Amino acid sequence: MKQTMTGRVALIAAVVLLAPLGGTVRAQQPSADLRIDAATRQAVIDKLAETLESDYVYPDVARKMTTAIRERQKRGEYDRATLGPIFAQLLTFHLREVSRDGHIRVHFSADPIPERNGPREPTADELAQYRLSARRSNFGFERLERLDGNVGYLDLRGFAQATEAAETARDAMSF
Repeated sequence: MKQTMTGRVALIAAVVLLAPLGGTVRAQQPSADLRIDAATRQAVIDKLAETLESDYVYPDVARKMTTAIRERQKRGEYDRATLGPIFAQLLTFHLREVSRDGHIRVHFSADPIPERNGPREPTADELAQYRLSARRSNFGFERLERLDGNVGYLDLRGFAQATEAAETARDAMSF
């Protein structure tokens, strides 16, 4: 993130498809790496608002989320969130409460995560993992059947890259 962040703490907001809300933090004595201060919370909220307003698929919902988070901040609701993972979970909960979007999530990292300037090409390992995952899920094709009256029913649970799913899609459409 930006130089305004303190220490090694970084929070990033990400809209991630199919990413469920994570578990709770289990630490008996919180590490200093997990601690955040008011300046960090402010920087995170500013970056979160910027990211939502520039990248979120529904601009009106992005504005509602940003307004809600900033109102909560003004009321001091985040002042006691001094642990990064807890702050990230709070933001995630509040964003989902407004948007009803189960795919939105704020992540915490104790180490700075470099900002991306535009999309980047996936690594060979990332491509291999994607292909394996896509094959395991049959490229999103869950069920296909012919119903009475010669009606086709396709239960599609996701969208894979056309280059990867072409053969499966062709076979399904030929059924």
